[in-house]
Amino acid sequence: RPELLRVLGLIADAPALIMDHRMDVLAGNRLAGLLYGRPMPGLNTARHIFLEEAERGLYADWEKCTLDVVGHLRLAAGKYPEDPRLASLIGELAMGSERFRRLWARADVRARGHGRKAYQHPLVGLLELHQENFALPDESGMELVVLSAAPGSPAEDGLRLLAGLGADSGDAHPAVNAQVRE
Repeated sequence: RPELLRVLGLIADAPALIMDHRMDVLAGNRLAGLLYGRPMPGLNTARHIFLEEAERGLYADWEKCTLDVVGHLRLAAGKYPEDPRLASLIGELAMGSERFRRLWARADVRARGHGRKAYQHPLVGLLELHQENFALPDESGMELVVLSAAPGSPAEDGLRLLAGLGADSGDAHPAVNAQVRE
C-alpha cells in the first residue's frame, strides 16, 4: 500500500524493509539498501544467507542467522502449506546448501519477533543492531522489519557513516524501493 511505503520512507536512521513469509523483500528504505549493498526489491534473505557464499561475511553471526531462517521457513510452511513458491524456495535451498538440509531435517520451528542482529559491513565494520519484526495486520504474512542501533553506540555511528557514504557516492536509490506483489 502507498501508505505503508510512506511509513517505510519516514524511517531514516535505521535500515527498514518489508518482507513476506517467503523472506522476499518487497520494499526497503535507503539505509537497508546500503546495508545489503543492493536494491531491496528482489532480494530473498534466505537465498542471500544460504546460497550467496560471497555475501556470507555480511552476517557476523552467520550460523545463528541460518537457524533463524530455517525456523522461520518451517513456521511459514505450516501456515502456508499450499504455497508453491514457498515449496520451490525450500527445495532450492535444500538442493543448494548442505547446512540448510541438516537444519531443515531437525524440524525446529521458531518465530523471531526481535533480537540482536550483527552485521560485518565491508565499509563500516561491525554493526550490532536490534531487529524488531512487526507483523502487518492484514493477514498477508508480511512484516515490517526495522534494524536499530542503541543511542550513542558504535553501531549508531556506523549507520550514520554508512548513510553518509551512500550520499557521498551519489547514491541514486530512492528513499524507498518497492516491488509490486504478485
